Parts: sequence; structure tokens; C-alpha cells
Amino acid sequence: EALKFQRQWSGDAFNGNLSNGENLNQSSGIFPVLSGGLNLHYGQSDTRTKIDVGAGGFHFNRPNVACRQNEKDLLPVRWTGFAQGVIQWGEHSDVVWMTNVQYMGRSSEWLAGGGVRHILTQRPGLFWNVQATASLRGKSAVIPALQMTWNDWTAGLSYDLDISPFRIATQRRGGPELALIYRPLPVPNVKTVKCCPIF
Repeated sequence: EALKFQRQWSGDAFNGNLSNGENLNQSSGIFPVLSGGLNLHYGQSDTRTKIDVGAGGFHFNRPNVACRQNEKDLLPVRWTGFAQGVIQWGEHSDVVWMTNVQYMGRSSEWLAGGGVRHILTQRPGLFWNVQATASLRGKSAVIPALQMTWNDWTAGLSYDLDISPFRIATQRRGGPELALIYRPLPVPNVKTVKCCPIF
């Protein structure tokens, strides 16, 4: 009801009682999609070094997302690939890196970056670290980020700094992003230990 269309302009003023010329038989719909992916993980039990490489695809069934009946607007398949890892640099420091690429129709995007992580405390029941990274998204933005992890909680702050030709309009202003993440760590099962052997 709040939409206004050019056909409702009478020449002198806007008239909401005029027909908008649109014939939408439905205003919503359900479009199930079929997606899948694969992730390969490498890690060493005696270090913090680990590497993940993965790929995925979305909307393999290409659902029709047209708003009008008897029209076709097939959702393109979106392909994505990523690689990320942590390399233990010392007893209390790591090097982190990440890459991501996505393709959907004629659109594409890639992101690559890295940084350092410092372990402040790593005792049973208490894990605390701080991480600083910088990433480049295509030729459009530089993204510095800072995050802290405390046990199951991670808090992060990042900022998109526009470096694209559009910076003439944005004056290099980007957007801040604040994240608060909770990841419950799995607790291993405690084996039953008998104090005294039974003879």
C-alpha cells in the first residue's frame, strides 16, 4: 500500500486511487534450494597448526524466483571456494590466513587476508587470545579487523575501508561490523577410573 508508481501520477499530482498497472498474483513464495559442499581438514595434535580447504555450490536445482506467474527467473548456481589456516609461529603466537572466492552468474568476489594471533592464556578451563588481521576484498575494500577469544566466546570488530573508484562519492568511508560469537567447545567424556585394582 505504501508503494507509488509512475502510472499513478495524473500529470498534476499523485493519485493513489489510480491503477498502478501491476498485476501481481502473489506477493510471497517458497523456493527450496539444493546445496552441498566439501571440506578437507588437516591438523596436528601436538601443535595449533591446522588447514581447511573447501568448496561448495548453492541452488543446484535453480528455482524459479519470478514474482509474476507464467514468467521465468531462474536463480543462478552460486559457487564458492575457500582456504584458511593457522600456522603455529611460537609458543604463544600464530600466523593466520584466509582466502575466499565466489561466483554467481556474471558476478564474482574474492577476499584474501592474514594476520597474527597471540595466545594470552592457555590453561585448562581458560583460553584467551587476541588476533589482528587485514584483508583485501577484490579491488574495492581493505578490511582491518581485531578480535578477542575467551573460552567459548569471540568478539570482533572490523571496518570496510573503500578503495574503489566509487570512493569519490563515499570519501573512503566504509562500514563497521561488530560480531559476538558463541561456540560451545566439546567436552571429552571422562573415563571411569577405579581407585584400586580388583583381584
